[in-house]
This record gives sequence, C-alpha cells and structure tokens, in this order.
Amino acid sequence: MRPTLLAMGLASAVAFGALSAQALDNDPDVQALKSQGAAFSKVAAKVKPAVVFIEVETEGVRPSAMGHDDLLERFFGPRFRGAPRRGPQRGPAPFGGKGQGSGFIVDRDGTIVTNNHVVEHAAKITVRLTDGRRFDAKVLGTDPQTDLAVIDIDGDNLPTVPVGQSGKLSVGEWVMAVGNPFGLSHSVTVGVVSATGRAGMGITDYEDFIQTDAAINPGNSGGPLVNMDGQVVGINTAIFSRSGGSMGIGFAIPVDMARPIIDQLKDGEAVRRGFLGVVIQPLEPVFAEQFGLDADTRGVLVGGVSHDSAAAKAGVEPGDVVVGLNGQQVEDVNRFRNKVAMLGPGKPVTLEVLRGGERKTLTVTLDERPGDPRAQQAAPAQGGDAFGLTVEPLTRGLARKFDLKATGGLVITEVAPGSPADQAGLKPGLRVVTVGRAPVATLRDFKRALAAGKDAVVLRVENEEGSRFVVLRKR
Repeated sequence: MRPTLLAMGLASAVAFGALSAQALDNDPDVQALKSQGAAFSKVAAKVKPAVVFIEVETEGVRPSAMGHDDLLERFFGPRFRGAPRRGPQRGPAPFGGKGQGSGFIVDRDGTIVTNNHVVEHAAKITVRLTDGRRFDAKVLGTDPQTDLAVIDIDGDNLPTVPVGQSGKLSVGEWVMAVGNPFGLSHSVTVGVVSATGRAGMGITDYEDFIQTDAAINPGNSGGPLVNMDGQVVGINTAIFSRSGGSMGIGFAIPVDMARPIIDQLKDGEAVRRGFLGVVIQPLEPVFAEQFGLDADTRGVLVGGVSHDSAAAKAGVEPGDVVVGLNGQQVEDVNRFRNKVAMLGPGKPVTLEVLRGGERKTLTVTLDERPGDPRAQQAAPAQGGDAFGLTVEPLTRGLARKFDLKATGGLVITEVAPGSPADQAGLKPGLRVVTVGRAPVATLRDFKRALAAGKDAVVLRVENEEGSRFVVLRKR
C-alpha cells in the first residue's frame, strides 16, 4: 500500500507543479516582468561589446586599486552635506602602482571615452575588450575640469555604442550602468534616473550631473550610462558612499555637456570655453525685492563686471539680472555658467537683462575663459539681524592701509565679530559702491540709503579682485 500511496503522491506533486507553472505562464504580471527582463538583456547585449576594461600603470603615484582614491574624500570631502569624517582609511592598494576603470568606444578606429581620474598620471594604459583582445592605449586629451578623457587604441572595425541626448531624459526613466566594478569585468546594473542637473557637489569645476540609483561602484568610472534604446546618455563618474560601495546615489556626466569637450579632446585640442567676464550670484528673494522685481523672477544677479571684458564691452552692468541667454530662460548660476562655457569663445550671444525694472537685450561676443573658472563665481550672500560695520571716506592713508589703488568713495574700516556684516563676509578694506541701487560717495549718502531700507538692505562692495552684492537685515 505504501508504494502505491507514494507513487500517487509523487504524481500529484508533479501535476500540481505543472499546473502552478502553467498558471504563472499565463499570469500577465509575470509575463510583463519577463518582457522587461528580456528588454534589459537586449540592451546589455547591444552595449557590452563596446565597453572596455582599462588597466593603468602609474609612475610616482599610488592610485586606488579600483581607479578611485577614497571616494567620499576624493569627490566630496568630509564637508559633503555635513557627512562625518570617516574612520581609518583603506590601506595601500593591493595592485601597487596600478588602477582600473572603464570606458566605451565611440568610433570604429578605437577612440575611447573615459574619466580623467582613471588615466591621470598613467605611464602605461592597457585596454581589454569583451572578446579578450588587449590593446595598448595612448591619451589623446584630458579635461580635469569636467573629469573627462579621451584615449585611443590601434583598432579596426571595432564595436561602438551610439551616443544619445541626455536632455531628453526624464526622472524615473530606466537606465543601465555598464562597467567593471571592483575589477569584475563587463557588469551591468539597472536603475532609474533619480534626478538631473545636480551641481554644487564639489566633484568637478563644471557640474550638471545625472543622479541615478543604478549601482555604480569603484571601477565603473568612465563607463557609459545608457538609456533603454542602448544609447549613451552619461559617463559614470562618482558615487556618494560612506563604505566605498554603492549606496544608491551615483553621478554621471550628461553626454550633452560632454559631447563638445570630447570632440575637442579627440582632435588633440585644448578645451576652450566661453567667458563673459562677470561675477554672478543667485537671485535671492531679498535681491528681487530690493531691485523692484517680482518675487518669482528667475535669473542670475550680476555682482560685478571685469574691466575690458566681453560683458563690459556689451554694456552689462553690476546689478543687472540676466533672465535669458540666446532666447532661453536662465534658471540658476550653475546652468548659466555651464551654457556660456560650452558656447565657446568668439561666439556672439544674446542676453536678456532686467535693469531698473526695464528689459534690455544685449549682444555679447564671448572671450576665452582664462585661469581657474571657480574664481569667477561669487558665493551666495548671507543675512543676519543687524549691521555691525563702520564705514569711512576712503583717504590716501586708508588706501595705503588696505592696499587699494583708488581713493574717494567709502571703505569699510571695521566689522563687529558675529554681526550680520561679519556673517555676510564683509571685511575691512572693501569699498562700498551702492546701497540698494543708489551709488554712495559720501557718509551722508550711505546713511540716507541705509535709513531708506525696510527690513533689509543690499550693498555692492568691491576690492581689486572684483565686486559682489551682499544683503544685511535689520533686527
């Protein structure tokens, strides 16, 4: 009897399993998941052959084994969003003077895009393809200010990946990161676009990052972020991590921003950027109120204009609010600065500015950006509850004391510690040019302009390095 019952039980189990499998095969939700998984597989199969594994040997520098130094410190520092300082750092890289990263082929002759920090200090670069072929590579050009690099291998009829448009990305859209995390070659991870236009991260000089939760780990640097059409929309660059691994916050350089830089680098050219010659700062609500603008006005505030610059020649003035660039709305400081830089020197651009409540159109022929671009962006002004500053006429003696070339007008000679003036970054030696929009040349002008202010006043101050606006609030 037992064998018969056992046989019946096994037969029933097999039949039940078949029914269960059949039920799942007919379940529309399960079929939808299978279809989605098949789509991911097709995208991965299309892209992976063009993604390369980059190995770097260095001289005089000991990089991380995964192509990164300690990521949190390298890209964000202990100051990132108030992140605490980390414990003991990782020990020496186990590969000695070697590093690893990723890249992707953009033309059949062997031009490869990657990150600058993957190949910087390289004495020897080796590229490995998915089919096992290995090539020696040379650097065609690098741009540390965006962390982009272009390298080249001597190949023929190599697999490539098409380049898409990052400007068409939507938050929540599926994307795939392809690369070599932790040295595990040609891996893929899938996630969504978490945000676009991320800036102020302290990773590079020019930032407009795509944020994604597709897992990006050390070794993914330089690899592509692709959309579901198998097109590159970003170059994976950095992660936010307290552990060295992915925490669901990765950053990629948008390909629209990278494309003109890549074109210059692959031709062996130095990257040239457009330059207006202005100090810009966010248009805070208090500035809008002081300048008689609507509270919802969008744009950037011109804090200062460099002498003989492109902006000065076109008639841009301190206190102008730039609301349009080539017919497009100006949203914030970072995007405005990036767009001007990408336009390149010698290009005529149209600026829409608000001045004294009137809209003006100015045509500017851009200069070439010199030196360190970070010096051209003013820090946002900070407010407080009282003034706490002493202003005096700028005499020759005070000009010598504060190493100022000009005389006349007013100069700050004292700032009370902890006062709103101190909190706003005012220092002795700064000349006061305007209060609100009114020029102030005498103490009487200054006192009258301060008295006219309601809850806050806006000052424009300058020294030999430039000018900016600050806001001071009354108690």
